Amino acid sequence: MRTDKRSVVVAACSVVVMTALTLTVGAVGPHPFITHRSSQRTRSAMASRITVYAGELVSMVPEHQMLWLQVRVKRPASFGTNERRSFQLVFEVSAWGGAREVSLANERYYAADIVCAAGESWCEAVGLFAQHAVLYSKYRVEAHVVDAATTGYPEGDALTTEADLRFANREFTSFVLWWSACCELVSIAALARLGTRLYGLARWTPEQRWTVTLAVALVAGFDYPLFSAEVYAGSKAASLAISIAYIYAAFAFVGLLLAHFLCLARAKVPGSSSDSVFFVAVLCAAIAIFGATTNIFYRLQDSREPGYSSPGRDHVFHATRACLIVLVAIYVSWFAVDLARASSALRKLPPHETLLFALALAVATTVLAAIFEGGFDTVAKSSLQFAAFFAIPNYYVWTLVFLFSPLKVAPTVDILDSAPSPRRAAAAAAAEAPSSTSTTPSSKPPTTPPERNAEMC
Repeated sequence: MRTDKRSVVVAACSVVVMTALTLTVGAVGPHPFITHRSSQRTRSAMASRITVYAGELVSMVPEHQMLWLQVRVKRPASFGTNERRSFQLVFEVSAWGGAREVSLANERYYAADIVCAAGESWCEAVGLFAQHAVLYSKYRVEAHVVDAATTGYPEGDALTTEADLRFANREFTSFVLWWSACCELVSIAALARLGTRLYGLARWTPEQRWTVTLAVALVAGFDYPLFSAEVYAGSKAASLAISIAYIYAAFAFVGLLLAHFLCLARAKVPGSSSDSVFFVAVLCAAIAIFGATTNIFYRLQDSREPGYSSPGRDHVFHATRACLIVLVAIYVSWFAVDLARASSALRKLPPHETLLFALALAVATTVLAAIFEGGFDTVAKSSLQFAAFFAIPNYYVWTLVFLFSPLKVAPTVDILDSAPSPRRAAAAAAAEAPSSTSTTPSSKPPTTPPERNAEMC
């Protein structure tokens, strides 16, 4: 293992430099979405049918990933601006795809609750149409408001709308494809290097066990080996299913990473036992499950599919998110208590070990922030968000592989047979025998080993 001062400092500095470069690349990277915006339309609310959007997209390719139509309504003048108000509008949506104009939505009616927050001049946007995969090179979409005056809109106010038809930027898709592929290749190489050097499970240290576990989860799920399959799935249902599978796989890695951080903190607490390992596992598994479910709701809401905006699903989403907040609060409180109990031991750590522990704290903070910012979704809000939340966990695991993998390649015989060979047993016995040159016992009294912290769970 390379846990000496020089190796730790080099590894930590490398992570800092790579993170800085990553944030720089992310800041200048392509924007995730392209918006085809219609001009504002103002009509009398007394009209029986008001067009809010009529547009066409051409030259669409699978790299555009998804598209959705959302509409905003300007706050009626009679509502004022001091309080939250709401009303209902009925939309008629029609959509066609391809040169033969395959019907995707044939005069579908959707009753939307329009919510106007206090102090806002525009009400919240509502989704009217969505496609989770781009299957055609051409799309035509139309949306109309039907009988606005009879559904609760103030009769004396004009109806002003603004519609956006959005789709993923193909340059951002290429950015994600190349970035995830590079991280996957480096992670596979790191795992392969680790696999050739770790042998004899009984000899593994707790740090090495955690490193192998995190490296396997990183390669199998988090680095998203199936992203290209999602983009080129050729089916809306298959694309969405692969996306949901990735979110659960990514949060399985996140749960393991959070358990690793908590065990790392508990290992610094003098006299702590391993009795709490079960509770650590349950807590982190619950965070992973509720975090994945919450992010799937984010994914479906971001798609603006009308079917996912019903009040029943909103209640489930808010309940799931509340459970996630409670679980993360318990985790942070537990982590803070362990840090407080380990404060004396942390002050005695050598500077390079303090640096490594600080790196773990920084990554833990980033991961917790990403859970609530949708950082582990397949469609990020910005290139900077994707680069930061995707790369930093990779850098941390690569650092663990560099520091905790054995320095020498394992002999193949030990992989198959953990029993020592006769020659090795004889050499070990000779090494343990008392030296012939030493005729008098040492007058130096035996030293008692220093008090050690609890082992890492």
